[in-house]
Amino acid sequence: MADDRERDLSTDPDNSERSDPGRGPRWGAAGGLLRRDGWPLIGAAVALTFVLAAIGDGLGWLGVALALWVAAVFRIPRRTAGASSGAEVTAPLDGRVVLVEPSVPPPGLEMGVGPVTRIRLAPGWLDSRVVRAPAFGTVTAAPPDGPPPRGWPGILSGDAGRVAARCLSLADGAPLGLVLRAAPMAPGASLDPDLDDRLTAGAPIGTLRLAGVVDVYLPPARAARVVEGQRTVAGETPL
Repeated sequence: MADDRERDLSTDPDNSERSDPGRGPRWGAAGGLLRRDGWPLIGAAVALTFVLAAIGDGLGWLGVALALWVAAVFRIPRRTAGASSGAEVTAPLDGRVVLVEPSVPPPGLEMGVGPVTRIRLAPGWLDSRVVRAPAFGTVTAAPPDGPPPRGWPGILSGDAGRVAARCLSLADGAPLGLVLRAAPMAPGASLDPDLDDRLTAGAPIGTLRLAGVVDVYLPPARAARVVEGQRTVAGETPL
């Protein structure tokens, strides 16, 4: 069954690949400048611009600024892959490391009941919200996107937005967890890969819609290579 469903997400239109001599693969240009799931929000911002312009001459500029900001955070920056092969892990999101701590992975990731290193990344106001595959690997767990089940760690009851989570099996067989947590009032979060999909490190695979954080659960016994407060570049900064 796994053989029937396997697909490489680097062939997806949003995950197009380009190589330069002497450098790693680059993603983001040939597959489009914006993530497709950002278009509805961009359209809503443009519609709001016309409404504000009809109300008052100066108000329309507020809508223009909002539409430009929404487009900016859904852009797909061109990047050089930081992971060449194997089990190397890179940041899935542009932003800053806000938390590095031991934590038990959510049950839906099927990574066991022991604590592992969790690295939490949060985007800045102008950072892209496009999420990239943190490593080469195969998806071994893909719980449904949506409200988090009761008992997920790091989530308070009634104070969480939608989540999207996947577990990858790396080249050495070690598990790696990826969890997108949308802010309570944000439109949500999404990840494209399905069970048994093969991921190429650095390829765009999802979106954190406007606000939220991304948690990376490292394989057991692996230590973080980043510290709190450090800036990260998606697909390039080693974790």
